[in-house]
Amino acid sequence: MKTFPTSAVWCLGILFISVSLITTGSSEVQVVGSANTVVALIGDDVILPCFLKPNVSAEDMTVEWTGLYLKTRNIHLYLDSRDSNEDQHPSYRGRTSMFNEELKNGNVSLKLTRVTLSDAGSYRCFIPTLKSQVKETTVQLFVGAVSQPVISIDGTKGWGVVLKCESGGWFPEPEMEWLDSSGTILPADGPPERHRDSEGLYAVRRHVTVNQTDINRFTCRVNQLEINHMKETEINVPDDVFPKSQTGLIVGLIAAVAVAVLAASAGVYKRRKHTDEVYKKAIKRLKEHTKDFKLAQEKWRDAKFVDINKGHLIQNVTTVIPKAFYLIRSETYCKIHAAASKDQMSLLYEALEEAGLYVKSDFYRILLDLETDLVTDLGASFVDDHKYRLIQMVTKVKPIMYELFYEKLYCNIRINQMYRQEQMRLLFEALEEAEDTTRVKSDFYRILLDLEPELVFNLGGFNTFKEHCKRLEEQCHAQFVTSHKDHLIKKVSKGKSIASELHQKDLIPDEINSQISAAGTSQEQMRLLYEALEEAEDTTRVKSAFYGILLHLEFSVVKDLGRFKTLGDAQYVTRHKDHLIQMVSKGKSIASELHKKNLIPDEMNSQISAAGTSQDQMRLLFKALEEAEDSTRVKSAFYGILLDLEPDVVYHLDGLKEQLKDVTRERDELKEKLRKAEETIQSLSTSPDGQQKTQTPSQKSEGTEGMEMESLPGRKSGPGSVRKSAPEMKPLLGPGPQKDELDELERGGRV
Repeated sequence: MKTFPTSAVWCLGILFISVSLITTGSSEVQVVGSANTVVALIGDDVILPCFLKPNVSAEDMTVEWTGLYLKTRNIHLYLDSRDSNEDQHPSYRGRTSMFNEELKNGNVSLKLTRVTLSDAGSYRCFIPTLKSQVKETTVQLFVGAVSQPVISIDGTKGWGVVLKCESGGWFPEPEMEWLDSSGTILPADGPPERHRDSEGLYAVRRHVTVNQTDINRFTCRVNQLEINHMKETEINVPDDVFPKSQTGLIVGLIAAVAVAVLAASAGVYKRRKHTDEVYKKAIKRLKEHTKDFKLAQEKWRDAKFVDINKGHLIQNVTTVIPKAFYLIRSETYCKIHAAASKDQMSLLYEALEEAGLYVKSDFYRILLDLETDLVTDLGASFVDDHKYRLIQMVTKVKPIMYELFYEKLYCNIRINQMYRQEQMRLLFEALEEAEDTTRVKSDFYRILLDLEPELVFNLGGFNTFKEHCKRLEEQCHAQFVTSHKDHLIKKVSKGKSIASELHQKDLIPDEINSQISAAGTSQEQMRLLYEALEEAEDTTRVKSAFYGILLHLEFSVVKDLGRFKTLGDAQYVTRHKDHLIQMVSKGKSIASELHKKNLIPDEMNSQISAAGTSQDQMRLLFKALEEAEDSTRVKSAFYGILLDLEPDVVYHLDGLKEQLKDVTRERDELKEKLRKAEETIQSLSTSPDGQQKTQTPSQKSEGTEGMEMESLPGRKSGPGSVRKSAPEMKPLLGPGPQKDELDELERGGRV
């Protein structure tokens, strides 16, 4: 393997610094790196160059090496004149070091040993203690892999010998070709066969049929232009391997039977030969078309996955630059590289839309290699979220059973005679019982994309609702931060730490973070931090992130302000008990989450797991909620988990709010009508000559009592009275919901 000598890197670095000093003539200390991409092979030791210009000592400075777009991915930290890697990312542990003896010369380069494929990407060299504008630089690392090709003899064909060349463990994908002893490229027996292993490395195989020559020396060459590496293997084929010539025997036989055989069968032979050739060509074309169709179908399925999950991938994919680097080699890549991290995936999707289906498929393959868990969890989550819809709507059940559970379900005669919905229920039971249920559910999702893509696409709109719920949650957090501004400015003491966390996530600029760090009091820090929150481009998202950090660093402050929310969540759970028992299907998962938080005991969690139906699970779970020592807190936690696992249930129940608002408004109108009716009744208390009586307060009281008595059925009004009785005023009030009906509606919706 080819690597760059350490001395060569130092020379290049010193030369780069010298030229820069001559060019700029500036005395300001700056951080400089390498403009060229550093290329390494798997298993190599590589140096990521970073220097101070001009050469000043960095022994007393802080040096941070992190991922460029995932700054929480700590790679190496030099702090207080020593390496401080307690929070180092696990994948880099024991593989990073700095040249401590060179720090006095301004050399802060990082040595990375035993490079792996996942190390590829952009690295950030950052010196926060440097008092200049240029405190950081970026180094791009490209990781490749090569291996030596192996040649073997794979039989004979006609008068020639078939040679096979194989080479695995390459990255990126290489090209393979055959050459003769003079260096001329030989026509191979078809295109190269390629596949990719579980580690993301490529293997390639290619056959060639060679005829006997004077030397019989042939070469297999594997070449990778992107990393500028080439491997060759030669073979000398012995003469006795080639088929022996039997020309004399054949000529003798032909001479003996030529007249009789050729005269009788020449026409038949030609016709049969022609028919065989046509048949073989047709079979070959059919196989090629079938292979092309399967490949196109797979590409289409991969691209569909990218389209359906666009919103989720934009929010959650972290390794954007490596994907763009492998897919797009133009000014578009530079545009994505220069964009803010929150905009990179959106720009990449624009490029994918312009490139078309095949590039989307390649994006999916790279995503599957770099972020396997994200892709697998997306497919499994889709299956879990849409379980009941899929049971009702999937029509091609038997092909799915054939692919996933051939012996268990497909070969079972009894299951094949069931209705489609029953088959789907058994299929879901098998998914849950699988050893690796997440992987099997992800495979089920991909098969659905093949067989019923329109169903998957239509149900994929549900993800929009989940994103909407997430956005609503962010809005709630932002509203909390806005509503309690004055209180938080007074009470929060760790404003500097919160600002640092937001800065690491690229949510507030460097200048504001520096101002907050320099502020004298915690109140002044919080005032500056609130100004940054209000000035942010997406203030809702930044405030929501602020709320999450505040919840982690100063939980007691949030707890004091949020105790009323906890009480409201608990009341919601109590009010909707009957509905939740009937509608929630993931009681076992909710109980497991509560058990992990030590909110329900082991015994109760075991009982819920052993319960047969979801209703029994929920009844036991509600029993545990009621028996908890702090029932309000446990119910609030239950509500939060429910909102995460089954948001559609909460959405359905919250739909009753609008009905309750209408009923409440109608009740207020009825009260107002009743008040006006009472005023009307009192105004009808007049004298016999039509003049209103002047009454003292005691007389008014007596008159009211008399009115109530006269309103009873069977009572007669006093002499001369012309007022109407209460039954006669009934049409003024009008029909409306009674108290029992209002109470029932209140129980059905959350106030």
